[in-house]
Amino acid sequence: MTTSTSRWFRQSKLCRNPTGNDYGCGNIIQFPQPDRAKGSTAEQQGADTIDVWLANARNFIPPNSFPSETVLSAVERERMKRFHFAKDSLLYCTAHAMKRILLSSYEPVCRPRQWRFIENPYGKPMVRSTPSGLPLHFNLSHSWPIVAVAISRRYLCGIDVECSNDFTVQHEEMQAVLHPADRERIAKSTEKNRCFLDIWTQKEAAAKAVGSGLSWDFESFHVCPESGQVHCEPSLHIPVTARSIPTGHKQLLLAVGWIGNCGDPKLSTPKWLSWPPDSQHSSNNGINTEQ
Repeated sequence: MTTSTSRWFRQSKLCRNPTGNDYGCGNIIQFPQPDRAKGSTAEQQGADTIDVWLANARNFIPPNSFPSETVLSAVERERMKRFHFAKDSLLYCTAHAMKRILLSSYEPVCRPRQWRFIENPYGKPMVRSTPSGLPLHFNLSHSWPIVAVAISRRYLCGIDVECSNDFTVQHEEMQAVLHPADRERIAKSTEKNRCFLDIWTQKEAAAKAVGSGLSWDFESFHVCPESGQVHCEPSLHIPVTARSIPTGHKQLLLAVGWIGNCGDPKLSTPKWLSWPPDSQHSSNNGINTEQ
């Protein structure tokens, strides 16, 4: 992917009109709890699962905002203050507070603010260590106003979310991220914009699972729409899979990628996160159904 193409797409994605379509929180749960069988050990809890969590940043404005002083690190709080637009600061706070709170739901001994992270050579953050000594992998993505987080005990994972709204794909400019198989898939589609964004979310989720992110040449690989298997030239010599996840909203696209074969993990139904834990929201939560 060229730098200019990457920048163009990211600017199109993040600088979206905040007055566009909103997304409700569907079936909101009050506090994150991974699916755990009674009597199971920490090693068994969710070992074969990739849990997917979603949040609408608009639900985290005062008085229901995350307590950033007690959840975020000093570095994260400083970064949050640097954003020029309030919505970008809110999105950043929601994403990183949500990340920390969710990780602590898997390792309750560790408070959200206590988590420490390291980065791989491409900048992908990873948990430095866990109190239990067991692995805990995560990845996050955001596209105003939605934040998505994937967490797994076993699988290196990646996630991407896109709020399409009125986004129109500039197909000529995006050829640099399309494998010939992707171009053929789009050409056959009757909904080319949605097809492109579906391909994009799958490819970015796969790249984030591998750990390379946007530094991977997106033109060199494609995701099989039937199996989710990633085909790359040259071969990666490891199995990589990416799948789209239904969200219940036409303009909200979500994909999860992982290191492994297509039948390996169980993908949880996305769960919507609310805060504070005792908050009550209506089921549609102000969703704008106008297209």
